[in-house]
Amino acid sequence: MRFFTTLLFVFMSALIAKAYDFESNGIYYNILSSTDKTVEVTYEGNKKYSGDIVIPTTVNLNGKELTVVAIGKSAFSRCPDLTSITFGDSIKTIGDEAFIQCKKLKNFTLGSKVNLIACSAFESCKSLTRIEIPGNVETIELSAFSYCENVTEIIIHNGVKNIGNSAFYNNKKITEFIIPASVEKIGSSAIYGCDSLKFLTIEDSNKELFVVLSYPWSNQNLDKFYIGRNIRENYTNWREITAKEIIIGRNVTKLNWTECINLETITLLGTTPPASNEFTEEQYAIVKVNVPEEAIPAYQATEPWNKFWSLPTGINQAEVAEDEVEAVYSINGQRCSMSDNGVLILKMKSGKTVKVVK
Repeated sequence: MRFFTTLLFVFMSALIAKAYDFESNGIYYNILSSTDKTVEVTYEGNKKYSGDIVIPTTVNLNGKELTVVAIGKSAFSRCPDLTSITFGDSIKTIGDEAFIQCKKLKNFTLGSKVNLIACSAFESCKSLTRIEIPGNVETIELSAFSYCENVTEIIIHNGVKNIGNSAFYNNKKITEFIIPASVEKIGSSAIYGCDSLKFLTIEDSNKELFVVLSYPWSNQNLDKFYIGRNIRENYTNWREITAKEIIIGRNVTKLNWTECINLETITLLGTTPPASNEFTEEQYAIVKVNVPEEAIPAYQATEPWNKFWSLPTGINQAEVAEDEVEAVYSINGQRCSMSDNGVLILKMKSGKTVKVVK
């Protein structure tokens, strides 16, 4: 070990003027720890990576096997001809601006040990069309995927805990965004500017979702917003939530919102009315409120829910045999199918009409 440490010191001294410590198969590395034998991927001056790159799990230096544990800061930044990147399963962190403005990058595959995607790591990667974050990633930092304007699908697996400020800012083509139950904190403007977003889901959980600062999902033309747990915020402006339909899950016990413009329908799945601040007089008159059939008396006795003109209206929570259904309609009276989500009006072959939520 002492000989190896001395050898590394001499080797690094000889290369002190360079931005990297050594090169292997066209990829440049810096030594992070001679004791742990770990390295990170870095860059070489003005030379740019190109094509399809596979980051190995280990590299060899002077007969010693070193483990590749990180993509260093700006390692692949602004590489105009980089098209794909595959990470070895030893990679744990992707550094600040690691792939920023790699405009031809179409694909990336994260390894099973990546736990941090740092600030602006994939910002302005305009050829990406799909982003998938595995559950081993704990934190997605500031602007990590902002301005990825051609992404149409974002999948975040359960396990992710923190979504930073502006993490997916200005991803203009996504239509659906799901915040997994594992997420504990979401930052300001996290999905701000995602102008095509129609469906937003906060998955069911008994733990609160902490909203940092304001406007994580503001300025959206949402059709449907599912809230599956309590939200704790410093300050959140719900005024700009334009969802026509909001569904409140069974775990929600309190709501704090103001003037959700364009709101047409609120569906509450819990049998115990959640605490809530007041709505507008106009909303009390025109917004449809759906609650479980057995919970109608509880909502009729609880403010502010008893102020809605549409109460009572019950939801049948029982299973309905599809072969007994003659026709299916949305809450707005449009024909749809049993595979659709939300509040459905079922016309049964028996002549009975049933309201269910899926």
